[in-house]
Amino acid sequence: MSRFPEFDLNDSRHVALYDELPLWSAHAGALLLEHVPLVARCALDLGCGAGFPMLELAERLGRGAFVVGVDPWGPALERAREKSVAWGVTNAAPVRGDGAALPFRDCSFELITCNLGINNFPDPDATLRECRRVLAPSGVLAMTTNVVGHFAKWYEAMAEVLESRGDAPALARLREHIAHRGSADQCVARLERCGFA
Repeated sequence: MSRFPEFDLNDSRHVALYDELPLWSAHAGALLLEHVPLVARCALDLGCGAGFPMLELAERLGRGAFVVGVDPWGPALERAREKSVAWGVTNAAPVRGDGAALPFRDCSFELITCNLGINNFPDPDATLRECRRVLAPSGVLAMTTNVVGHFAKWYEAMAEVLESRGDAPALARLREHIAHRGSADQCVARLERCGFA
């Protein structure tokens, strides 16, 4: 049985591949961008990774606005910086940070976006409480998230492939990944528990 090389989160070549592959996030991100209010002058994109949707949001808000992207993944942030220069997006800046300990003052942002990130944070409640803290009282949190049952057919196919390859560790990681998703009602309850209406 041939083994594929491990994905290296610190290898810029692998980061570039990651940047090109997550087409699944583009659909959710496009939906997010269609529904955010385009009046914010200061916005935060939480979990911006390689720059999506941070750069698109900055373009839509225009030069009078500024968008900060936060992510703990350094090589992806470097990729986002490269794209912002190549695209001429001067009103956005990626910052390395932890969503559960945001390096910003209270009420700093009018808009916070998060595309498919919240269920990947180690402590989603702490992250949402931090979002509430840095969001202005009249601000908007706009996020997409995967709920229970999302991509069920894809996950079934992936599990079949992993089983057929005898890759028990990867299958266990896949099952753990699937199990941490909540329902829509659980997501609403979490948001309310963390101070959002």
